Amino acid sequence: MRIVSSSPARTRHIAAGLAKKILRGKGKAARVVALKGELGSGKTVFAKGFLRALRVARPVQSPTFVIIKRYPLPSRKGTAFHIDAYRIQSAREVRPLGLGDALKDPSHIVLIEWPERLGSRLPKGTLSIRFSHGGKRDERIIVLP
Repeated sequence: MRIVSSSPARTRHIAAGLAKKILRGKGKAARVVALKGELGSGKTVFAKGFLRALRVARPVQSPTFVIIKRYPLPSRKGTAFHIDAYRIQSAREVRPLGLGDALKDPSHIVLIEWPERLGSRLPKGTLSIRFSHGGKRDERIIVLP
């Protein structure tokens, strides 16, 4: 499905809708969402809207410099992980982050920006969303499977 977002507020709204659908699902492992796209294409804006819809209480900030941020999910037992792998240079750098354990727990939700930097560590069933710039200043193209 291809969605054209005309503003950051619209992108956050789209993310909130997806977050609510993901909350209803159940599985044997964490629900993982891979956010793919070039710099400035709306990945972090989407992540912020997604996490707000999960009722994350504290301010949501980009994890670009710390790589991973953890947010307790107040409405359920579990944690939301927001990962920005932009600064990851090799898959070996991922192990100390504890991502493997996070991906195994079905109570967790994991958002990953720049997932291609993690190599083959993404689990089967990862939901991949593609972002790109649109023709206008604040326009973004979001492609959902």
